[in-house]
Amino acid sequence: MTEMLELDLLNQADEQNKDGCPFCYGAKHEFPSKKEEPSVVVESKPKQLKCDRLKVKGSREYTTAKHHLISALQCYARVRRLVRMASMVGYDVNDPPNGIGLPTIAKNITYTVGTVGPQAYGTFSDADKQTIAFDVMDKALAQWHVGHHGFEIEIAADSADEHDSNDVGHTVSYDTVVIKKLLQIAYRWVKNSICEKDVDSSADLIQEMNRLSADIKGNLDQFGAEKPWRSSPFYVSKLAFEYAMARAPVRRKADGSLADVNEPIDGNDSDDGPSQPTYRQKRYKYQVNHGRVR
Repeated sequence: MTEMLELDLLNQADEQNKDGCPFCYGAKHEFPSKKEEPSVVVESKPKQLKCDRLKVKGSREYTTAKHHLISALQCYARVRRLVRMASMVGYDVNDPPNGIGLPTIAKNITYTVGTVGPQAYGTFSDADKQTIAFDVMDKALAQWHVGHHGFEIEIAADSADEHDSNDVGHTVSYDTVVIKKLLQIAYRWVKNSICEKDVDSSADLIQEMNRLSADIKGNLDQFGAEKPWRSSPFYVSKLAFEYAMARAPVRRKADGSLADVNEPIDGNDSDDGPSQPTYRQKRYKYQVNHGRVR
């Protein structure tokens, strides 16, 4: 069963029980962990994340995108039962533990590539956009928070932040992996029967959500090391993915078949090895065509 089918079934069941307690689906009742009435309303409030502003490094200008590690609208809002459960215990997807600052563009920033420019980032060719993004990632040591529409990237017209219905998109796999993990959390807390306990366990659910944010951040932070592919599968843009793959080694299994960049080979988790652009391009094309960005 795919994550999306699981999600559909979970949301259908929750819609049918929307008037009940999201933990047990019984009639609404009071219990020590309950702080608020359940709600399905999710808003994206980037400023509330309180991400530190990035200090520009290198010759390319950029500004700071306030990125939700667990996307408020593309991921969290879609897992309806978890939203209702978490809202009851006081969790807010916009709180600082769920934020990270990443480099991105702004309307007032222009670039020059060779003899072209200065002009706005969006007016460059794809090749020149890659040059700009790679230059920034080289110095910022963080993923470029702008990308191609093939990776469902949109830039809000008025800001670099993730705003409501203009929430910035990510690679398919980023959202799919996050949704899968959110589903796992939802199932655990249904089994936990928190609403039947005489003690306040609200902090435990909030901590579990924050741990997921911390785990994602841990992957994104790996991008600043010498092995940016260790961010897999959490690439916030196509260009961040391409940057990582351009630096990933070629690795083969004992049978000669190609291994994914993070796949252990014969118990050896080493990923040192020579680069091979032709292979990376073929792998990239394969993974996009098959929805496998890993």
